[in-house]
Amino acid sequence: MEILYRIKKIKEALNAYAIWRDMKAREGWSREQLLAFQNRRLDALVRHAVAKSPFYKEFYKGLDLSGPSIDVKSLPVLTKKAVMDNFDRFVTDPKVTLSSVYSHMEQLKTDRYYRGKYRVLTTAGSSGLKGVFIYGTLAWSTILAAVMRAGTFMGVSPYRRMRIGSIGGGSPLNLSYRRALGMDFGLHKVQRLLVTSPLEQLVSDINSFQPQYIHAYPSMATLLAEEQLEGKLNITPEYLLTGGELVNEAMRRVIRRAWGIRPFQSYSATEGLLAVECDHHRGIHLFEDLCIVEVVDDENRPVPDGVPGRKILLTNLFQFREPLIRYEISDMICIDPEPCSCGRPFRLISSIVGRNDDIFYLEGTSGEPAPVHPLNFHSVLAPIESIKEYQVVLGDDSIIILVVPRDKWSTAESNGLTEMIKRKLRELNIKPPRVLVKIVDRIERDDRHMGKMVIISQELEGRTFES
Repeated sequence: MEILYRIKKIKEALNAYAIWRDMKAREGWSREQLLAFQNRRLDALVRHAVAKSPFYKEFYKGLDLSGPSIDVKSLPVLTKKAVMDNFDRFVTDPKVTLSSVYSHMEQLKTDRYYRGKYRVLTTAGSSGLKGVFIYGTLAWSTILAAVMRAGTFMGVSPYRRMRIGSIGGGSPLNLSYRRALGMDFGLHKVQRLLVTSPLEQLVSDINSFQPQYIHAYPSMATLLAEEQLEGKLNITPEYLLTGGELVNEAMRRVIRRAWGIRPFQSYSATEGLLAVECDHHRGIHLFEDLCIVEVVDDENRPVPDGVPGRKILLTNLFQFREPLIRYEISDMICIDPEPCSCGRPFRLISSIVGRNDDIFYLEGTSGEPAPVHPLNFHSVLAPIESIKEYQVVLGDDSIIILVVPRDKWSTAESNGLTEMIKRKLRELNIKPPRVLVKIVDRIERDDRHMGKMVIISQELEGRTFES
């Protein structure tokens, strides 16, 4: 069985190289050529979905799909709830059922196939509902090809043998976990480490491996850079790719000081959205030959380039087993109105604001609940050089700021930070609750969130805080 598994992985990698070469050619297209390609793929996807998915046959009933091309904006918006509520009727393979997928998920320990040909992935469920997504062989090879493309955007040839260090979530249902294993087909040496491991263990393992290329959450990459500056870590990576969390200039500065390299930022979603910076570092290129991304407001109306949206509508152009067409994702991004000077036809994401379902409510000065985005805390805490890590914990009548300091921390610094947070809340017309600063040695990462650093936590169970 192990030999057959390895052979299948090698075949997927060979297919990925062929797909990557086609993708590489499309990078030299004009914008008009790219849009025409999108339209052809969309037309094929929609017709396949209507023919093979009972859900889509009903969902698109009454729509005129007889024309030579389909306008994506004429199609209804799809929600995660609709996908999960209708999963058995939604997928285009009648042998796939949600109950059998769940059974596979419960038994899955590593990179194994569902029904011998599908990889099953899930979202973190931060919005309260986990999404389940199946990728067939061709779709999975496309994801591997996109990883190769990300490398070339950074200047890495996909044929170069490298030591790749991947630090991420520990579940085989996680995209970063499976991508790392997918690249371990014999060419590269791949070290996959759990972001939830003790920092001392991570440092020891990374020192032994000496990666040339690192892929990690920006918060973890920054921690490792701190360990390098303190002399505990001693590596010389050539490339660093971050993703999965918001990144700020303070993080980039620490990484540059530690290794003398400029990190690249990526943006991806389990549902098939893929994007990465090129070496011009103007913004994050959307891989628009693989997906259509619409940036919209709360009412699904398009917002102008240069203006952050409230969510995105994703159409995955390479996923035919579980077609996602105008699928709603709560990420708030902003598209750059100007193209990148690298000449590629893909639009740039100029900023990633966060998720609209991360917004929480505090009592406003009017007495009514008022919305607060986590970035308001991020904007205060991130620039403070003396803070290594932080987390904001919301209590019933208080806000606790967990701080991992770089060095000694004084009562005066805690008092100053408390006042800064209260001042920010007043600017937002929020009635400041009690604010406490708690100094901790580390902030625990949870596999329920795929090991990502959660800026705002409402999980008080098992925690004790003193004023």
